[in-house]
Amino acid sequence: MLQFDDSIHLHVGYYEDGYDLEGIFFKVAQEPVWCLFFDPNTYNLTLRHPERYPKSDDLGHLVGLYAQEEMNSQTGATHLKTFLKIEGLIR
Repeated sequence: MLQFDDSIHLHVGYYEDGYDLEGIFFKVAQEPVWCLFFDPNTYNLTLRHPERYPKSDDLGHLVGLYAQEEMNSQTGATHLKTFLKIEGLIR
């Protein structure tokens, strides 16, 4: 089980073409790794491949792990957009 640094997280969003979708990154404690979570139920959406993404009762689906020391809003939003496209949730 991943342990997160409770003091470090980042909210990111996709707000183009009439969409208003958000994800949240959590930093893995003492590792240069960030985890992106997205909860499709919040938006009444269904993932094409939910089996690919472990589900957390509190955070939604773990949809990406990114090996980098720092995460910023622009990079995070790009990661979210890529996931949303892969799942067919945006065009």
